[in-house]
Amino acid sequence: MTLDQVRLYGNRVLTLLILADRIFNLTDTTYRKLTTLKADLMMLANLTADFWKPSPPEIVIAKPEDCGKTIHVEWNSQHTVHELQLDMANGRTERVIYGESLSRTYIHFFHGLTSNTIYEVRIRAKNDNGFGSWARKYMKTVAGIVMLVAYAAVTVHS
Repeated sequence: MTLDQVRLYGNRVLTLLILADRIFNLTDTTYRKLTTLKADLMMLANLTADFWKPSPPEIVIAKPEDCGKTIHVEWNSQHTVHELQLDMANGRTERVIYGESLSRTYIHFFHGLTSNTIYEVRIRAKNDNGFGSWARKYMKTVAGIVMLVAYAAVTVHS
């Protein structure tokens, strides 16, 4: 039974409850039992809403590249629509929506980033019941290290 079917069933119970009360003049006990049944069905529909949504995708790679100015992200998912976000330390968010892919591995590069900064990559999948939970990965971009090696000529005098 889908979430929409549970909600529809709860609404039908309420409609039947109103009609039954008008036709049969229900006792208070019967009315309370039917009202409780309807409330339980609606609570069940709300509690199980996340159950019908997709699970978080698997983040396979999330690593800084290009001296910390790019983040390379790859993820696997059985779903075809994804929301990808990069949250930055300055409060800015970059958001991308992905449609279908020929494979189940998705790849994205965030460019123009700042070295030595902490970023959070978040990805979630979408199905007919909405977006699921986020998969998260935190990372710090690191500037490339340039090593200078100095050679000194040493002259030995005898």
